Amino acid sequence: MNKLIIKGIEINVTGISDNDFVSLTDIARLKNQDDPNSVISNWIRRVDSI
Repeated sequence: MNKLIIKGIEINVTGISDNDFVSLTDIARLKNQDDPNSVISNWIRRVDSI
């Protein structure tokens, strides 16, 4: 597992086969360190994200 550091926050990167995936929870921490789940919930609720 690799890690990126963006604005002081570690973002986990996982490789599966030839694909790399980043942690959405880690990215959401850039917006709200205390409650990243609310950032993801709001994003999923948006009509244009479905």
